[in-house]
Amino acid sequence: MTVEELTPAVFTTRQAATALHISEDTLRRWLRDGVISGTWISDRAGWRIPVAEVNRILTEGTGPRPPEPKREAPSGVAARGKAK
Repeated sequence: MTVEELTPAVFTTRQAATALHISEDTLRRWLRDGVISGTWISDRAGWRIPVAEVNRILTEGTGPRPPEPKREAPSGVAARGKAK
């Protein structure tokens, strides 16, 4: 058996959200808005998202951007709105 045979062809919403570093709610919104494609199975089973779709979002960079790091004020300069 190869790794490809052991790798699922589809993810659950939890698995896909984890791989994309987003919440399940965000993933469901993306599914509804057509940002990512998936298949609705049922109310109980929910969505199934192809692994290829998750990889597409990761490689194209069409997903969320990481937050900008907070910049420290240079020493001796007060932060905006705060007296030093």
